[in-house]
Amino acid sequence: MTDSSRGLAYAQVDFDSQDSYGVTGSPTLFINGTSVSEYDFGGRTAEAARTIICCASNEQPEACSTSLTNDSAATGFSEDYAGTSGSSGSCN
Repeated sequence: MTDSSRGLAYAQVDFDSQDSYGVTGSPTLFINGTSVSEYDFGGRTAEAARTIICCASNEQPEACSTSLTNDSAATGFSEDYAGTSGSSGSCN
């Protein structure tokens, strides 16, 4: 808390990563150095996020056997989900 430049150092790491990966928008997700589109896995849903994590894992976490909601998350600032259902994706 006494180092006022600490936050700037963290931000600089993010900016450098952004430049090295060619990121031009947010959110952008990289897993194992590869850009992953949330829409290839069913959109912006809890189930799609779970599927992405499980597909990228060599050892399946326990959560991979649990189904989550397919309700689409809001794309802007919101206290809750947008309320429309998306489709579930797969590792293919």
